[in-house]
Amino acid sequence: MNLARAMGVPAPRFISYGEPPPDYHDIYAMPSILMTRLPGTELDRLEPDEVDLNVIREDLVAILASMRRFASPWDDAVCGVDGGGIYGPLIPWVPLPPFMNEAMFYDSIGRLGGLSRTRQSEPDLAAAIEAFFALPPHAIVFTHGDLQKHNIMVGDDGHICGIFDWEAAAWLPEYWEVSIVALLHGNRWGAFLNETVTSKVYDAEVQGNRAMYCLLGDSLQ
Repeated sequence: MNLARAMGVPAPRFISYGEPPPDYHDIYAMPSILMTRLPGTELDRLEPDEVDLNVIREDLVAILASMRRFASPWDDAVCGVDGGGIYGPLIPWVPLPPFMNEAMFYDSIGRLGGLSRTRQSEPDLAAAIEAFFALPPHAIVFTHGDLQKHNIMVGDDGHICGIFDWEAAAWLPEYWEVSIVALLHGNRWGAFLNETVTSKVYDAEVQGNRAMYCLLGDSLQ
């Protein structure tokens, strides 16, 4: 969160992090984060006539551009914010280790999902995934990783005033921010990001991620 704030993104300020003590055996106990409060209302709680999507689009374009102006300190590695492991949608629940490049990242996801075993059982989907993996390399950029409407706060003036829930943030391929939200058919917000915010620049990647989700979904979050 603090890295996002340093980039000019309206994010909460991180204050502290805590975990239950080792001898605390409640299976529902989870780590907790203390952060500053964001103003506004969650975007998914607003009625359509309360939101100007043109304003939201302009704000998101500016926010994503601000995030992408900063080069990764880890070169071409696909990794966490601190250079460590990554997790989130379309990544197995157990965090993946950092990868030296995008190709190694894809290879790991394919192996974990059993892509080699499904070439005979689902040849069309397998072919779509392999075509997706064969696309030219992408820039590795700072990514929120779960840019859903419920993670976006809108102020009284109609502008985005905060983005929170940065647990999936990482240095990821540039299309990831859009395709991870747009991978499910019928997701109107995902379609908005793909078609309106980024003008379908990553449409091939969205289609590839959809195929990967259909084929490998049981192995992923």
